[in-house]
Amino acid sequence: MDKALPTDVLDYILGSIPDLYTLSSAVQVSKRLHTVYTARQRSLRAAVARNEAGPALPAALRLARYQTDKKMNWQDFNWQGLTEDSEYDIDWVMAPELRANAAAMCELENFYSQVFKDRTCRVSQLTVSESRKLSRALYRLALYFERWSYDWENHLDERDWGSDDEDEEQTDEMREWAETAASMREDQAIFLKSTASTDDERRELCAAFIFLRDNVNPWAQTSFSTSYATYAAPIVQMSDMRALARVLARREHHSTPGSMLPWENPEVTRELLRPFTLGLGLDLATVDPALLLDEHPLNDKCTQCGNLSGQKLFNESNWYLLYGYVPLRDICILGFKSNLMRNMAEGPTIKAYFNSTSFSLPAFLRELFDSAAARGVTSADKNAWFCMDCVKNIIESEKITWWLDRKRADGKTIPDDCWYGYECRTQTHKLDHAGKLNHFCRPTRGAPSTSMSHTGNPQTPPPPPSTTAPASP
Repeated sequence: MDKALPTDVLDYILGSIPDLYTLSSAVQVSKRLHTVYTARQRSLRAAVARNEAGPALPAALRLARYQTDKKMNWQDFNWQGLTEDSEYDIDWVMAPELRANAAAMCELENFYSQVFKDRTCRVSQLTVSESRKLSRALYRLALYFERWSYDWENHLDERDWGSDDEDEEQTDEMREWAETAASMREDQAIFLKSTASTDDERRELCAAFIFLRDNVNPWAQTSFSTSYATYAAPIVQMSDMRALARVLARREHHSTPGSMLPWENPEVTRELLRPFTLGLGLDLATVDPALLLDEHPLNDKCTQCGNLSGQKLFNESNWYLLYGYVPLRDICILGFKSNLMRNMAEGPTIKAYFNSTSFSLPAFLRELFDSAAARGVTSADKNAWFCMDCVKNIIESEKITWWLDRKRADGKTIPDDCWYGYECRTQTHKLDHAGKLNHFCRPTRGAPSTSMSHTGNPQTPPPPPSTTAPASP
């Protein structure tokens, strides 16, 4: 087929290929395609790299070039006069780095779009202008982190003196180390400023930094929590953006501990973050990460309470985002009042359900909302937009009934209620009592003569203590 096509058409086809890896494969399967590529390889590689990296190509190439050549000198970081439309001389060795970085930036952009612009869509809804500003800032941050992480790791490792060493030689070494560190900090601040030459670009750089610090990193860390514990890293993790992006790429699913972020040296991270608060001349408290948008996003209201919550609203279409906003441990405990989580018969089963690798937060919420709606709870509308507090309120109010409904659906019979309900202390240390009676109910000891239990039958006043009765706390 390619023999009948003009050279310009083949050139156009090759230039439309989405990534360098595919271009490399395509030109090896056809002699004519290879001939066209050989004649125009510089422009074709630049065009395909532009398709892959998007409008922030110069920043993407700087990062990929440094990742493949750690000996780049200072001048190599500043390509004056080169724009997105320039025909760069791209080495094939850069292709894997470009590809991996582009995939990471794509996921970060998708998340930014969902957090600040359109909560309903998992895929980026940013305009070309918005995408360019965000991607360019993220690539520049990645280059900055790559450039200085290794230097600080080496310099911090050079400290080989103890806290009790006070001899003159050790003092000289400490002074020399401190002077080198001060010089590195100066060069580091200059380098960071040089990546963004104008005030607007520096504000964009800070906006992207705040997005990583306040949105991406906390979301990723929270998504690793379990029903037993909340995962917390020792310090902000940002230098490995690819690792963060891999977590975001699976945000519809609970992140397991096996996919945790790589460990970072807290001292290195502190040195990397220092220039953002001291060296750019901007007050980070005044920088809104949404400034990268052409228009400020709508400040939408919660359907339930009416509070303004911006894009941080949830319904069935984006419940999975709660993985990174509410620790799984909190979701597990929420609504199970008083001593229920310590119930010797039910507590382990509850934790196992929420900690299972097959657990799905959207599926859990769907069950809970459907159960509530079937009982006529009008607020349990899966399509309504709820703020986080209102989602928690619904979970808290419906959780016990949901658990009992789930047990019935599994063919289990709900036993008679314990007089002391979820307040019972005996359930926490006597397995027989914990399993023989239902504690997922309100305490009725001393309650009015007739009240409705969670088993669906009216309860009668408990018999006198001298008769056979459930064990008291």
